[in-house]
Amino acid sequence: MVKSALKKPSSTGGAKKKVSMKGDKKKAAVAVEKADEKKKQAKDKRRGVMYLGHVPHGYYEGQMRNFLSQYGAVKRLRLSRCKKSGKSKGYGFAQFEDPDVAEHAAEDLNGTFVTGKVMKCHIVPPEKVHADIWKGMKVKTLIKKDQDIRVNGPIPHYQTLSTKPVEKRLMDLVTKERNGNEKLQKAGIEYTFSGFEDQLAAMGLEYVPKAKSSDAVEKGVLATMSADAAAKKPKAKAKGKGKK
Repeated sequence: MVKSALKKPSSTGGAKKKVSMKGDKKKAAVAVEKADEKKKQAKDKRRGVMYLGHVPHGYYEGQMRNFLSQYGAVKRLRLSRCKKSGKSKGYGFAQFEDPDVAEHAAEDLNGTFVTGKVMKCHIVPPEKVHADIWKGMKVKTLIKKDQDIRVNGPIPHYQTLSTKPVEKRLMDLVTKERNGNEKLQKAGIEYTFSGFEDQLAAMGLEYVPKAKSSDAVEKGVLATMSADAAAKKPKAKAKGKGKK
């Protein structure tokens, strides 16, 4: 009876454990392979990186790639650009397929006179190459900004602002200008300056003088007096109400 009550251990549980162990081993192997691949890619991005300094005006991504391809296949190329205007800052980084080609190109180009500038080129040591060196390599918006500015000219600063603050600023400057002219006249100096007023007229705006502090106080006092009088005035009783 005791023997019959005891259950034999099932073989299915052991098989499941073996299967799970095999699955875990496969997952671990895949994770290791991915980690190794990432390390290889990181090393690959840092090998044979050449610094390009004093890049002449007119040598942008396409032109620099064509210029450097005479030495060998260019793998990556990045020119540093201004975030606001998209204009090239005159330096960048390039990477060739073969690191030996990069060393040869750096030796050959360093100190070369190219369209009015002496280029500075050298190989960046792998340990000094930043992890995000190729980040923003294909920034189409910055390139488009630079092209628009080169074709249409720079955008004036006042156009980037709303019209209301510009009007307000000009009004303030005209008031200062008029006050200065009045002080000069009182001092007996015959001189008038109307530069800001002319700018206001050119924009098709009329000068609206600011209310003086005394006028503002007087208006405020009158307003408060009228409000107090309206509050103290007795309300008219409704007719027909309260009579029985």
